[in-house]
Amino acid sequence: MYSRAIKNAVKSKKRAVYESEFNKFYTIEQRSDATEIVALAEQWTIMVTKNTLLFFADGRLVFNYASSSIISGKLSLFTNNKISINSLSTIINPMATQTFVNAVGNDKQSQLLDNTRMTVIDKFITIKEV
Repeated sequence: MYSRAIKNAVKSKKRAVYESEFNKFYTIEQRSDATEIVALAEQWTIMVTKNTLLFFADGRLVFNYASSSIISGKLSLFTNNKISINSLSTIINPMATQTFVNAVGNDKQSQLLDNTRMTVIDKFITIKEV
């Protein structure tokens, strides 16, 4: 079911593996009852406003930080492996929106980042049987 590279990584109890056949990195979490293999995110986004830092992986918010003072200084990324950045943009007064939809295409939730404020709008749909 898994490639040889992943099987060998599981046997040797590695926590991560690069699969050259699919050109992807995977994390391996081995527990006493199961082994979980998860593909690492491919698109990473860091958004910094005056006092807020948001970190997304494949569109999902991984963590956020809100400071009582203005965030300043140089940005530094620390990793165990070499990384490359293929797209970098700087935006003054950032605004971003994200909308989640259900299986039939109705909006479930919308999120708006407007400089230092995050607005989240939830929509609840009630289905009545006739």
